[in-house]
Amino acid sequence: MANPSNSETSTFQSDAHRVAAGVDALKSDIAGIAHATADSARSGGAELRQHASEAVGQAKQKLAHAGEVVHQKLDEAKETAVDASDALKGVISRNPISSIAVAAGVGILIGIVVSRSNRS
Repeated sequence: MANPSNSETSTFQSDAHRVAAGVDALKSDIAGIAHATADSARSGGAELRQHASEAVGQAKQKLAHAGEVVHQKLDEAKETAVDASDALKGVISRNPISSIAVAAGVGILIGIVVSRSNRS
């Protein structure tokens, strides 16, 4: 078997060192990419949590405002019903006979409608 010459050995060693250096550089690059990816994922998660928290806050504010509007409209409806009831009581007390006649007429009409629907 022939012995390799010193120049071939030195070339092989030089190539091996360059390959090893390239592998080390590749490992370093991969580690850097992995760290950058992890950092990006962490910051993206934090950003996502922040946006979600803001959206929930806005939804709560809108819901609270809608609740206030509903309560306000309900109060207005109650006031309107009380006013209408008071007005009706005033009309009935000023015109009791006419009120009884109107109530009787409405009662008769309802009776006719109900009796016709029972026949069908």
